[in-house]
Amino acid sequence: MNKVPIIVGGTGLYINAVVNNMSFQDINKENEDKVDKIINKLKQKKNNEELYEYLKMIDLEASKKIEKENTKRVLRAIKMSLLGINKSEVEKRNDLWEKNKSPYNFLIFYIDMPRSLLYDRINKRVDSMINDGMLEEVKYLYEASKKDDTITALQAIGYKEFFDYIENKKSLDECKELLKQKTRNYAKRQITWFKKLNDKIIIDGTKESKVEDILKEYYGKQT
Repeated sequence: MNKVPIIVGGTGLYINAVVNNMSFQDINKENEDKVDKIINKLKQKKNNEELYEYLKMIDLEASKKIEKENTKRVLRAIKMSLLGINKSEVEKRNDLWEKNKSPYNFLIFYIDMPRSLLYDRINKRVDSMINDGMLEEVKYLYEASKKDDTITALQAIGYKEFFDYIENKKSLDECKELLKQKTRNYAKRQITWFKKLNDKIIIDGTKESKVEDILKEYYGKQT
């Protein structure tokens, strides 16, 4: 009681799920079991490229928002479509920021900085992760993926980009550049999502006093 929760992160969907009344469609268990059997057969018969092409055929709009390498999300979208759930319509229905008032009293702080500075930090962070031994973790997941290709971490940016290096298909530098590019692209999508929010409080990310600025804004809203 009397505690102020703080959510830190850049995934807008998670924040939306917490502060707004996102709706989740009820699914008939019998129908879901039937679709799960179809999904399992698809996984056995089709590779990533073929699964993505199948998704494009049954839900083109959903496929445009998913990377073909993200097999978990591709399969999830296929499952939704086979269950008769339009993924794009669900997303529109749950985009409540400008449509409904949240039942909670909350503040959104958006830390902003010049795009060139942000990208430079991303590039340096990738170099730092490699220097700190990230490849050992990648190799561990690579071996684990041979037994279970549904491991959640495999879908995260930062692991699968180095599998071609382990398989001697690309150089380490090529894989590092690929990771930097994908991370920059992800950051760009985050920026686009947060910039469309009208009620956010912008904090200058180049200043040393970011925490102090956030606290000042917070306590100022309480008075």
